[in-house]
Amino acid sequence: TINLTVTTVGAALGDGTLGVTLAQKSGIQTGGGTITVTNTGTLSVDQPVLSDAGTVAGGTIQLKASSDITTSLTGPITSSGTGANTAGGEILIWSTGGNITLGTAVSANGNGTASGALITITTDAVAGSVQVSAVSSTGGGGNAGSLVQINSGTGGTTQAGVTVITALSLKVISTGTVTLANNNAASNFAADLSTAATTKNLTFNNTINLTVTTVGAALGDGTL
Repeated sequence: TINLTVTTVGAALGDGTLGVTLAQKSGIQTGGGTITVTNTGTLSVDQPVLSDAGTVAGGTIQLKASSDITTSLTGPITSSGTGANTAGGEILIWSTGGNITLGTAVSANGNGTASGALITITTDAVAGSVQVSAVSSTGGGGNAGSLVQINSGTGGTTQAGVTVITALSLKVISTGTVTLANNNAASNFAADLSTAATTKNLTFNNTINLTVTTVGAALGDGTL
Protein backbone atom coordinates (compact mmCIF):
# COMPACT_ATOMS: atom_id res chain seq x y z
CA THR A 1 0.00 0.00 0.00
CA ILE A 2 1.50 3.32 -1.09
CA ASN A 3 0.24 6.80 -1.80
CA LEU A 4 0.00 7.62 -5.50
CA THR A 5 0.27 10.93 -7.35
CA VAL A 6 -0.70 11.43 -11.00
CA THR A 7 1.88 14.06 -11.94
CA THR A 8 4.79 14.94 -14.23
CA VAL A 9 7.26 12.08 -14.41
CA GLY A 10 10.91 12.38 -15.34
CA ALA A 11 12.81 14.44 -17.82
CA ALA A 12 13.46 11.17 -19.58
CA LEU A 13 12.66 7.63 -18.55
CA GLY A 14 15.86 5.62 -18.73
CA ASP A 15 18.24 8.57 -18.37
CA GLY A 16 21.68 7.28 -17.62
CA THR A 17 24.53 5.61 -19.35
CA LEU A 18 22.73 3.26 -21.74
CA GLY A 19 21.53 5.84 -24.26
CA VAL A 20 17.76 5.24 -24.21
CA THR A 21 15.61 8.27 -23.42
CA LEU A 22 11.87 8.88 -23.45
CA ALA A 23 10.30 12.31 -23.27
CA GLN A 24 8.87 13.73 -20.07
CA LYS A 25 5.14 13.08 -19.62
CA SER A 26 2.49 14.64 -17.42
CA GLY A 27 -0.81 13.20 -16.25
CA ILE A 28 -2.79 10.65 -18.28
CA GLN A 29 -4.26 11.20 -21.74
CA THR A 30 -6.01 8.93 -24.23
CA GLY A 31 -7.91 9.49 -27.46
CA GLY A 32 -11.28 8.45 -26.09
CA GLY A 33 -9.95 5.32 -24.40
CA THR A 34 -10.79 3.97 -20.96
CA ILE A 35 -8.74 5.25 -18.01
CA THR A 36 -8.80 3.32 -14.72
CA VAL A 37 -6.59 4.28 -11.78
CA THR A 38 -7.00 2.25 -8.58
CA ASN A 39 -4.82 2.66 -5.49
CA THR A 40 -4.82 1.12 -2.01
CA GLY A 41 -3.82 4.38 -0.33
CA THR A 42 -4.32 8.04 -1.11
CA LEU A 43 -4.67 9.23 -4.68
CA SER A 44 -3.52 12.75 -5.62
CA VAL A 45 -3.88 14.29 -9.08
CA ASP A 46 -1.88 17.39 -9.97
CA GLN A 47 -1.78 16.93 -13.74
CA PRO A 48 -4.65 16.43 -16.22
CA VAL A 49 -6.49 13.13 -16.63
CA LEU A 50 -8.02 13.37 -20.10
CA SER A 51 -9.90 10.96 -22.32
CA ASP A 52 -10.60 13.42 -25.10
CA ALA A 53 -7.50 13.69 -27.28
CA GLY A 54 -8.28 14.10 -30.97
CA THR A 55 -11.78 14.24 -32.46
CA VAL A 56 -13.48 11.52 -30.47
CA ALA A 57 -16.25 10.75 -28.02
CA GLY A 58 -15.09 10.86 -24.44
CA GLY A 59 -13.99 7.58 -22.89
CA THR A 60 -14.75 6.39 -19.37
CA ILE A 61 -12.58 7.55 -16.47
CA GLN A 62 -12.50 5.81 -13.10
CA LEU A 63 -10.39 7.06 -10.19
CA LYS A 64 -10.64 4.86 -7.10
CA ALA A 65 -8.70 4.83 -3.83
CA SER A 66 -9.05 3.26 -0.41
CA SER A 67 -8.17 6.57 1.27
CA ASP A 68 -8.38 10.27 0.37
CA ILE A 69 -8.66 11.48 -3.24
CA THR A 70 -7.41 14.99 -3.97
CA THR A 71 -7.13 16.95 -7.20
CA SER A 72 -5.32 20.26 -7.56
CA LEU A 73 -5.97 23.24 -9.82
CA THR A 74 -3.59 21.79 -12.43
CA GLY A 75 -5.26 18.37 -12.54
CA PRO A 76 -8.63 18.56 -14.33
CA ILE A 77 -10.58 15.36 -15.04
CA THR A 78 -12.09 15.56 -18.55
CA SER A 79 -13.96 13.14 -20.77
CA SER A 80 -15.87 15.44 -23.09
CA GLY A 81 -16.67 14.77 -26.73
CA THR A 82 -14.25 16.56 -29.05
CA GLY A 83 -15.38 15.25 -32.43
CA ALA A 84 -18.43 16.57 -34.28
CA ASN A 85 -21.58 15.57 -32.37
CA THR A 86 -19.76 13.21 -30.00
CA ALA A 87 -20.90 12.42 -26.47
CA GLY A 88 -19.09 12.79 -23.19
CA GLY A 89 -17.76 9.75 -21.37
CA GLU A 90 -18.79 8.53 -17.92
CA ILE A 91 -16.64 9.58 -14.94
CA LEU A 92 -16.48 7.86 -11.52
CA ILE A 93 -14.44 9.28 -8.62
CA TRP A 94 -14.74 6.84 -5.69
CA SER A 95 -13.08 6.68 -2.30
CA THR A 96 -13.87 3.53 -0.34
CA GLY A 97 -12.49 4.87 2.93
CA GLY A 98 -11.58 8.56 2.86
CA ASN A 99 -12.49 12.08 1.83
CA ILE A 100 -12.69 13.56 -1.67
CA THR A 101 -11.39 17.07 -2.26
CA LEU A 102 -11.63 18.30 -5.85
CA GLY A 103 -9.68 21.47 -6.54
CA THR A 104 -10.39 21.66 -10.26
CA ALA A 105 -12.95 20.84 -12.92
CA VAL A 106 -14.60 17.51 -13.71
CA SER A 107 -16.23 17.53 -17.18
CA ALA A 108 -18.16 15.02 -19.28
CA ASN A 109 -19.81 17.30 -21.84
CA GLY A 110 -21.26 16.41 -25.21
CA ASN A 111 -20.13 18.27 -28.32
CA GLY A 112 -22.43 19.63 -30.99
CA THR A 113 -25.77 17.79 -30.80
CA ALA A 114 -24.54 15.03 -28.49
CA SER A 115 -25.33 14.61 -24.80
CA GLY A 116 -23.18 14.75 -21.72
CA ALA A 117 -22.43 11.71 -19.57
CA LEU A 118 -22.96 10.56 -16.00
CA ILE A 119 -20.57 11.88 -13.33
CA THR A 120 -20.48 10.12 -9.95
CA ILE A 121 -18.45 11.43 -6.99
CA THR A 122 -18.81 9.20 -3.93
CA THR A 123 -17.18 8.15 -0.68
CA ASP A 124 -18.05 5.04 1.31
CA ALA A 125 -16.43 6.37 4.51
CA VAL A 126 -18.91 6.83 7.36
CA ALA A 127 -17.36 10.20 8.23
CA GLY A 128 -16.36 10.96 4.64
CA SER A 129 -16.62 14.42 3.14
CA VAL A 130 -16.82 15.58 -0.47
CA GLN A 131 -15.74 18.96 -1.78
CA VAL A 132 -16.54 19.54 -5.42
CA SER A 133 -15.19 22.17 -7.75
CA ALA A 134 -16.64 22.93 -11.20
CA VAL A 135 -18.58 19.86 -12.38
CA SER A 136 -20.30 19.81 -15.77
CA SER A 137 -22.30 17.42 -17.91
CA THR A 138 -23.89 19.45 -20.69
CA GLY A 139 -25.30 18.63 -24.12
CA GLY A 140 -26.01 20.54 -27.28
CA GLY A 141 -28.47 20.85 -30.14
CA GLY A 142 -31.51 20.14 -28.01
CA ASN A 143 -29.95 17.09 -26.38
CA ALA A 144 -29.66 17.20 -22.64
CA GLY A 145 -26.69 16.91 -20.43
CA SER A 146 -26.72 14.08 -17.98
CA LEU A 147 -26.74 13.37 -14.26
CA VAL A 148 -24.24 14.50 -11.65
CA GLN A 149 -24.55 12.52 -8.42
CA ILE A 150 -22.66 13.14 -5.19
CA ASN A 151 -22.59 10.92 -2.09
CA SER A 152 -20.91 11.79 1.22
CA GLY A 153 -20.86 10.65 4.85
CA THR A 154 -21.19 12.73 8.02
CA GLY A 155 -18.46 15.05 6.75
CA GLY A 156 -21.00 16.44 4.30
CA THR A 157 -20.73 18.03 0.86
CA THR A 158 -19.36 21.47 0.04
CA GLN A 159 -18.34 23.48 -2.99
CA ALA A 160 -14.99 25.17 -3.64
CA GLY A 161 -14.80 28.93 -4.17
CA VAL A 162 -17.21 30.28 -6.77
CA THR A 163 -17.31 27.08 -8.84
CA VAL A 164 -20.61 25.76 -10.21
CA ILE A 165 -22.30 22.47 -11.07
CA THR A 166 -23.89 22.44 -14.54
CA ALA A 167 -26.00 19.44 -15.58
CA LEU A 168 -29.46 18.29 -16.59
CA SER A 169 -29.95 16.65 -13.20
CA LEU A 170 -28.24 16.76 -9.82
CA LYS A 171 -28.65 14.19 -7.04
CA VAL A 172 -27.09 14.55 -3.58
CA ILE A 173 -27.01 11.89 -0.84
CA SER A 174 -25.37 12.59 2.52
CA THR A 175 -25.52 11.86 6.24
CA GLY A 176 -23.95 15.28 6.86
CA THR A 177 -24.65 18.89 6.03
CA VAL A 178 -24.84 19.75 2.32
CA THR A 179 -23.89 23.28 1.23
CA LEU A 180 -23.98 23.92 -2.51
CA ALA A 181 -24.60 27.65 -2.37
CA ASN A 182 -22.97 28.86 -5.58
CA ASN A 183 -24.81 29.74 -8.80
CA ASN A 184 -25.39 26.15 -9.92
CA ALA A 185 -27.39 25.28 -13.03
CA ALA A 186 -29.47 22.09 -13.02
CA SER A 187 -32.98 21.48 -14.32
CA ASN A 188 -33.82 18.63 -11.95
CA PHE A 189 -32.75 18.19 -8.33
CA ALA A 190 -33.17 15.58 -5.60
CA ALA A 191 -31.49 15.16 -2.23
CA ASP A 192 -31.58 12.51 0.52
CA LEU A 193 -30.38 13.43 4.00
CA SER A 194 -32.87 11.12 5.66
CA THR A 195 -30.37 8.70 7.22
CA ALA A 196 -28.62 11.42 9.23
CA ALA A 197 -28.56 10.75 12.97
CA THR A 198 -29.37 14.39 13.73
CA THR A 199 -30.99 17.21 11.79
CA LYS A 200 -28.79 18.28 8.89
CA ASN A 201 -28.96 21.33 6.69
CA LEU A 202 -29.31 21.59 2.94
CA THR A 203 -28.38 24.83 1.18
CA PHE A 204 -28.75 24.84 -2.59
CA ASN A 205 -28.65 27.78 -4.99
CA ASN A 206 -29.72 27.43 -8.63
CA THR A 207 -29.81 29.94 -11.48
CA ILE A 208 -32.26 28.30 -13.91
CA ASN A 209 -35.76 26.88 -13.68
CA LEU A 210 -35.63 23.93 -11.28
CA THR A 211 -37.82 20.90 -10.66
CA VAL A 212 -37.48 19.01 -7.39
CA THR A 213 -38.29 15.55 -8.66
CA THR A 214 -37.19 11.94 -8.96
CA VAL A 215 -33.60 11.89 -10.20
CA GLY A 216 -31.77 8.79 -11.39
CA ALA A 217 -32.50 5.15 -10.80
CA ALA A 218 -29.66 4.44 -8.41
CA LEU A 219 -26.39 5.83 -7.13
CA GLY A 220 -23.78 4.26 -9.39
CA ASP A 221 -25.97 4.25 -12.50
CA GLY A 222 -23.96 3.55 -15.60
CA THR A 223 -21.18 1.22 -16.65
CA LEU A 224 -18.60 1.87 -13.90
